Amino acid sequence: DTSITRLHAAWSDHSILDMTLVVGHSPTGPGLWRANPAYASHHELQERIHTKVFNLLHYFRQSGSSLSPAEKWDRVKSAIKKVIRNYGYEYVNWRKKAITQLEKKRNKILRGKPTPALRSQLIGPIDAKLGQLQEELVEIERLKAGARWRERGEKDAGYLKNLYKRRSAQQFMACVQRPTPDDNNTVTVEIEIPVERTSDPIDMREIVREYYQQLYTLDHVADSEIDHYLASVNFDKTVRNDQNDRLMTPITIEDLLDQVKRCPKQSSPGVDGLGYQFLQILFQMPILHPLILEEIYLN
Repeated sequence: DTSITRLHAAWSDHSILDMTLVVGHSPTGPGLWRANPAYASHHELQERIHTKVFNLLHYFRQSGSSLSPAEKWDRVKSAIKKVIRNYGYEYVNWRKKAITQLEKKRNKILRGKPTPALRSQLIGPIDAKLGQLQEELVEIERLKAGARWRERGEKDAGYLKNLYKRRSAQQFMACVQRPTPDDNNTVTVEIEIPVERTSDPIDMREIVREYYQQLYTLDHVADSEIDHYLASVNFDKTVRNDQNDRLMTPITIEDLLDQVKRCPKQSSPGVDGLGYQFLQILFQMPILHPLILEEIYLN
């Protein structure tokens, strides 16, 4: 499949020839899903999130749910994740159709050979809208690449796309070797696969899981050893009573919102895929305040 896309005049006077080749499935998989932070400013998505949260909390109350506060919070985030994902699919399809329709409309105007003045009047708004939609595509590629690249005030989509592909290839693990007590529990990654190593995806996942489970298992420390260590530490500064009172003040929703605003907007989200922009939307919903404060953060 091939297509030709005209770039915005502010970027280049060239066009892009896209070619899609189907060569099989990638061994790396799709990776973790992450919500596009640009969607957080879309009013339609915000309304969908509010409606979903209201219906979900209403269901909890009506059904007398026995879920713990943490489980309810996870259910809320899981439901919001589905809402954002469905909205993303719809918006991507709309953007593709909009770009195609705008390009057809632009070509139709040019085939009519209008006067320079009329052409500028008709083509200008179309180019502006195309540039806005293409800017969104560049921003998505930049997020995937996890890097910024600017030259003379321009953003190069091709560079970001190649960087994303290169980083994806670097994240591919060809094989692993099961750790042994003699090699300090080190997992070896190599391109060439010796006989004693495995490249089977199921075995690799199990080996890596066992390795990190052992790596992050807490070693037992006797209470007497902790007391002995603390007794040997001399603190030059201590917390005054008035400072302690401020530290012990209950957390408010304003405190949480203030901290969310300070967080970096382009920070990578966790496993749930929800960045700080979407957490801010949830924190600003009064209907969620009891769950966030009383049941999640203060228990």
